[in-house]
Amino acid sequence: MSRRPIKVRWTPEDSKVLHLLASVMSGQGRDEKAAVLLECVKQNDPNYNEAPRALSGVYLRLERYEEAIKMADDALSDAELDQQFRVALLFIRSHALWALGRSDDARAAMNDYIEARKHP
Repeated sequence: MSRRPIKVRWTPEDSKVLHLLASVMSGQGRDEKAAVLLECVKQNDPNYNEAPRALSGVYLRLERYEEAIKMADDALSDAELDQQFRVALLFIRSHALWALGRSDDARAAMNDYIEARKHP
């Protein structure tokens, strides 16, 4: 007997649940698994704007600095991004740039972070 594949439609609730599970995994120090879950969300729900923001932090902890920068940049491009998240993303971006030895870029990112903190 052969089984037919089940077709499942992705819903916004799926994104929220996997994001929550990724947060739990990350809190338990299981960032590799958190990254996989968030990558799944990003791939299946490109409109879920929280995935790049969350991935930037997970990638930073995993020392996947180029990916952390890309995700931070993706998240920062969201015009409706809350200022608190913008500040956190600028900090992540700066940290990743320092880790890559890109000190001039890191300084510029840190200046952006400092300026963003002045304007809550």
